[in-house]
Amino acid sequence: MKISFKIVIVLLLLAAIPVIIVGYTSVTTTKNVGTEISDILEDTLNAQARGNMENQAKMLANRVESQLETYLNDIKLISKHSGIPGLMMETRNTGTLEDTRNDPGVDASEQVARFYPADKSGLWQKLQDYFISIYNERTKDIDLIRIFYKNGFIVNGVALGKEDVRDYKGDKSWFVDTMDPDQTGVDDYYVSPISIARRTDSPAIRYMTPLEVEGERLGLIVINFKSSTITDAIQAFKYGYAGYAMLVDANYENAEGKISDFPVVISEPTIDGSLYYIKEDKGAPVSKDSLGENSGFVEFSKNGRKWISAYQKVNWEDKDWYVLINMPEEEITAVVVSTKDSLDDTVDGTKNFLLLMITAFLFIILVVSYCFANTLSSSIKKLTEAGNRIAKGNLDVEIPEIKSRDEIKDLSKTMNSLAETIKSLKKEKGSNKKL
Repeated sequence: MKISFKIVIVLLLLAAIPVIIVGYTSVTTTKNVGTEISDILEDTLNAQARGNMENQAKMLANRVESQLETYLNDIKLISKHSGIPGLMMETRNTGTLEDTRNDPGVDASEQVARFYPADKSGLWQKLQDYFISIYNERTKDIDLIRIFYKNGFIVNGVALGKEDVRDYKGDKSWFVDTMDPDQTGVDDYYVSPISIARRTDSPAIRYMTPLEVEGERLGLIVINFKSSTITDAIQAFKYGYAGYAMLVDANYENAEGKISDFPVVISEPTIDGSLYYIKEDKGAPVSKDSLGENSGFVEFSKNGRKWISAYQKVNWEDKDWYVLINMPEEEITAVVVSTKDSLDDTVDGTKNFLLLMITAFLFIILVVSYCFANTLSSSIKKLTEAGNRIAKGNLDVEIPEIKSRDEIKDLSKTMNSLAETIKSLKKEKGSNKKL
C-alpha cells in the first residue's frame, strides 16, 4: 500500500470521525428539538384556538348585556311619564269594563274585552299619542307598549304603531308576579324570557314594572322589545369555516310559568338567513349540568360531527342565558396539523441541509488530504530515488531541492551533505593510494 494512500486514510479518519460525531449529534438534536417544538406548538395552537373562542363568547355576551341594560333604561324613562299616575287614578275611580267576549249576541269578530278610563279624550289620548311617538322613533326595537290595570285588562296601549286595548293578561304568571309586592318591589323590573309575542307574532323580550300611586299598586306597564336587536349579532356571527354562535336559556320559562327541563335555544343561525323563531321544545345540544357558573368549554355531537363549544354566561340580573361559540373539532385540528406539517417540513429540510454540509465537508477533507499526501509522498519518492543512486555508487547524483519547510527539507539537506562527505572521503582515499 502506497504511503500516500495510507496518509489519506489516516487524515480522512482523523478528520471524519469528529465531523460524523458532531453531524450525527446535530441531526439527532434537530429531530428531538423539532419533536418537542411540535408538541409545544400543538398545545399552544389548541390553547390559542380555545382562547379566541372564549374571547368571542365574552364579546357577544357583553353585547347582549349592554342591550339588556339599554332596554332597562328605556322602560325606566317611559314609566315615569307624568300622565301615567293620573290615568291610573282616573281608571280606579271611574273605569268601566266592556266585556263581550262570551256574548252570543255579538259577532265573534266584534267581541272585545276593554277597561276604559272615564275620560278617553284627555289623559288617555295624551298617553296614546306619546306611545305612538315612541314607537315611530323606535320602530326598529319596540313592538308594543301597554298599561294594564290591576284587574288584568289593558287601560292604554300601542301595538305596531296602532291603538291596542283588547287584551287580558291577569292569568299570566308574569302579571301575577309583577303585581305581587312580595315578588316585585315598586322600583323593581321583571324581565321575561325571549318568546314569541302572540300579539305581534314575533320574538320579543318583555320588560315590566309595577305602577303605584299614593302607595297603592294599581297596575303595571309592559314594553315588548324586539329580540332581534339582541339576537341578530348571534345569528350573523361566523367563526372559521363552520363555527357559529348560539344563545341559550338554561332555565327557560314560558308564559304559563313552566320552566323547561333543558336549555332552550333562543338564537342560532338559520339556513336561509331568516329570523330565528324560538321553539320551546328545541333543546340546545348541551345539558344544564354541562354549563358552569360563568364560563368554560363543553363538547357535544351534532349532525355526525364532534363540536367544541366555549360558553360565557350573560351576567345580567337573574338571567341564565349563555352565549356559545361552537366549532367543529376537526376544524381546530386541521389548523394544528397544517402548522405541525409545516414545522416538520422545516425540520426535515434542516436535517437534509446538515447531512449535505457533512458530506461536502468530508469531500473537502478528502481532496485536501489527497493533495497533502500526494505532495508529501512525491518529495519522499524523489529522496528515495536519490538515495538508491547513492547506494549504487553514483555520488554525482543531484539531490532534489525540497521547498517545504519541514523535516523532509532537512532530510534533503542531510542527504546532500552525506553525498558530499562520501565524495570527499572517496577522493582522500584515492590520494592516499597514489602516495
